[in-house]
Amino acid sequence: MLKDKYDTIISFVSEKIPLKRVGKPEDVAEAVIMLMNNGYISGEILNLTGGEQITGGEYITNVFKARGHLSDLQKQSEDKS
Repeated sequence: MLKDKYDTIISFVSEKIPLKRVGKPEDVAEAVIMLMNNGYISGEILNLTGGEQITGGEYITNVFKARGHLSDLQKQSEDKS
């Protein structure tokens, strides 16, 4: 049940991301390595969102929608404890 809910959330969020997948730790690691290898970049904020920021702010809406599901997951987890 919990796994099904998680898969539903990941699927829901992934569909809203232009690259159609959630980020992986490797995506962040590659960005960190790029910054470490370049001595001229400073003071930048990298949006590692798979292009989500170009959708006009849908990301925030999607996160809040997904949080409704996440609260259900947390409640189920607490009930099992």
